[in-house]
Amino acid sequence: MSDKECDIVGLVVGCIDEGDKGRAAKAVSECPGLQSKAVELREVLALLPRDGDDAAPPADLARRAVERVSRQNMPVIARPSSPPGSGWAEWTPPSWRLADLLVGGGIMALAAIVAFPSVNRAWTTYREAACRHTLGTLGMSLNRHADQAGGRYPDPGASGYSGSYFVSLREGGLLPEGFRTRCGSHDGARYPSAADMESLRSMDPAEFRRQARRLGGCYAYSLGHVDSQGRHRPPERSMGDFTPILADNPPEAGPGNSDNHRGPHRPNGGQNVLRMGGDVRFQAERHSAGDDLYTNRHNRVGAGIDPADSVLAPGDSRP
Repeated sequence: MSDKECDIVGLVVGCIDEGDKGRAAKAVSECPGLQSKAVELREVLALLPRDGDDAAPPADLARRAVERVSRQNMPVIARPSSPPGSGWAEWTPPSWRLADLLVGGGIMALAAIVAFPSVNRAWTTYREAACRHTLGTLGMSLNRHADQAGGRYPDPGASGYSGSYFVSLREGGLLPEGFRTRCGSHDGARYPSAADMESLRSMDPAEFRRQARRLGGCYAYSLGHVDSQGRHRPPERSMGDFTPILADNPPEAGPGNSDNHRGPHRPNGGQNVLRMGGDVRFQAERHSAGDDLYTNRHNRVGAGIDPADSVLAPGDSRP
């Protein structure tokens, strides 16, 4: 690249020295070839995506990078000369001009603007998709369980903790080998069995609760409801295809959305919700048709007060 062409790059990118800006602009105005190259460069830069919501790179990133490099002692490292006729000029660090460094810094700044937010958004999208896939698999297994149990889903009231739904599905052979109730992360430890949990309940209540929450993983399961005679009833298919049965865990504290998908591009969080009919959708609000997903109508985490009062709770929750 010639000196004039290098100055044109700096002029278009906006990182040329003030003293050289007028000279470069004059050269462009007098040379049709340089004008054409400047237009082509602007068209290429215009193709780069912009997102007003993305975080900008640190102020004066290119200028500060150049100043830092210029302060360093850059010794010339001896190296063999290029073979005669190779067509490659011998390179040494001092051969870089300030304009070259400015252009490099500008390109790095553009990469930061374009790439970093895109990677973050791609990870957020992957995590949401991974959770939907896991919930979809659980939905198919839950409905196979209901097929075998007269329309009833696993009963958290019989075992006293919400995470028992996963034990029922796993020990009933209704889940793929090695299936995990995690959302975009890995948990390689062995899951406890129903017998293990019964033993822990009396011998180590604290460990029982920890394992119960671990069994539930990233998801909250339906606690069922209390019927008119005061008896606890498990979730049942007769409640309708649109009844929520699993969703991302509620927040650790407060009335907000799940934290599973909270991030720079979704500051208010939200939750994937599985319904009895097998549909999985993302909700930006924790209420569904006026009903709070995570508390009953008495504003408590516990069984619903009627079949229409669906309550989803983490694995260590009691109906």
